Amino acid sequence: MTASFSSLVGLLFLLLVFLPTDSATAQVPAPSPTASPGGITSRAAPTSPTPFEKGKDRGAVDLRTFVTTVHIHGLPYAEAHAYGPQAVPELVAMLKDPSLEPYWTNIVATLGCIEDASAVQPLMDFMKRQRGEISADAFRAVLSVLPGIGQIAYRGDPKALKIAIDVNVKMSSLGPEKVFARKNQP
Repeated sequence: MTASFSSLVGLLFLLLVFLPTDSATAQVPAPSPTASPGGITSRAAPTSPTPFEKGKDRGAVDLRTFVTTVHIHGLPYAEAHAYGPQAVPELVAMLKDPSLEPYWTNIVATLGCIEDASAVQPLMDFMKRQRGEISADAFRAVLSVLPGIGQIAYRGDPKALKIAIDVNVKMSSLGPEKVFARKNQP
């Protein structure tokens, strides 16, 4: 055991002695066919153009494309916010389109990111429309409504703030046994 330990220590000593100590030399990337002119490589897939990319050759992404795109790391707030209040009517119309149901969560989140008070009532109406058995996509969208309204309330809208407070009071008055209770299964 001592012999193998000694040879391991010797190997580590040699590596420390012969490895370059200059950090600039040690971190030079190997040339790659996908490397940029600066030598920086990226393993990430190219991203779709967004409305936030100014000064690039690509134009702004239309709203429908933005909300129907899968955003692996979550909906980008700054890009959604950049659409501004003028996008609210189109987004509200999309919430009424059953063919866009798989994207309703993105649409609701985009309305929240825009932070315009005119979206509060349509978001509440959307949530109230969902009755009976609903799909998983509709359920996720309904769960996104209150955080969206909370984002609008954070911007200072009194109606959104009242809704957020009322929901919180109602949920807390029920007590955890009713909020988290499960029906007994046979």
